[in-house]
Amino acid sequence: PNKLEHLGSERAHTLMSHSPKVSLEIITLLDGNRNSNKEIHDPEHFKELPIEDVETCVNKFKNILKPFI
Repeated sequence: PNKLEHLGSERAHTLMSHSPKVSLEIITLLDGNRNSNKEIHDPEHFKELPIEDVETCVNKFKNILKPFI
């Protein structure tokens, strides 16, 4: 979320191209694509999630939801 040049994964682009009239906010917290051959629950395959990225995500949600509060 902190990388402005990062435009999302191929999957995110596919989803957005099928819904051009819908405003989507897709937030990707982990770098790279998931390897589906690796167990998602195995700590050996966990990716680092910097706290700064979590904070950025929370702030984005606050801003998105602000009109509804």
